[in-house]
Amino acid sequence: AIEEALSLQPGYPIMVHSLVLSILVSMGRSMGYTSSTLQSKSVSRMDLIAGYVEDNLYQQITPADIAAYLNLSEKQVSRIVLSSEGISTKRFITLAKIGEAKTLLAESDMSLGEIARSLGFATASYFNTVFRNVEGTTPGAFRAQR
Repeated sequence: AIEEALSLQPGYPIMVHSLVLSILVSMGRSMGYTSSTLQSKSVSRMDLIAGYVEDNLYQQITPADIAAYLNLSEKQVSRIVLSSEGISTKRFITLAKIGEAKTLLAESDMSLGEIARSLGFATASYFNTVFRNVEGTTPGAFRAQR
């Protein structure tokens, strides 16, 4: 690459660029840089998404909030969650909130309304519906089983 740059023949910038790229590819291959290494970027982004959801369980969270936090588009966030978890971003948020609701139902004396409000559900009725759709039982019945 150095000889090519010093020769100043026509097209030398393209040749130098090509040689540098070739060197970088060879270095990457020799270091074991594989397609699974490329996927680790998505995994770390998924960790950021999961962390954001966990840190904000007691807020109303939307896919747009996550996208803004990560400086990504909603579509990019959706692709990351779908490829990692196999579900939509909204479903991922819902499952996290229901998981926290189960913990609160089992370990606290909070009323169903208090749990619903604290987790950002608009009404206790809506919380009841979402919980039943996810768990197959109502929050009250779940608590009674514990």
